[in-house]
Amino acid sequence: MDPKDLDTPHRLYVFPVFIKNGKHDVVFRYEDFILGSVDWHMKTEIVDQRQEDIAYYTKPLKSLSEERRFVKENSVFNEWKQDNQASITKCLDHDF
Repeated sequence: MDPKDLDTPHRLYVFPVFIKNGKHDVVFRYEDFILGSVDWHMKTEIVDQRQEDIAYYTKPLKSLSEERRFVKENSVFNEWKQDNQASITKCLDHDF
């Protein structure tokens, strides 16, 4: 049903749920803001047993793990100079 087809200025709220088969009592509260009145309506529904199977659906999950790569140019170490054999030899000569 399209809510635009209803001849009412009020909003239509739909509460879709799976309920057990059998007898169910439902209570509706209608509040008229213009008149300032509140009406309560009770309705009894008998739900038949579902004949068709419920469609099986699983929501695809996003990847739970993110593969991370270290990129020196994008890090805080981007201004550091890469060690080479000359710098290592100079450090070892200084230490010993």
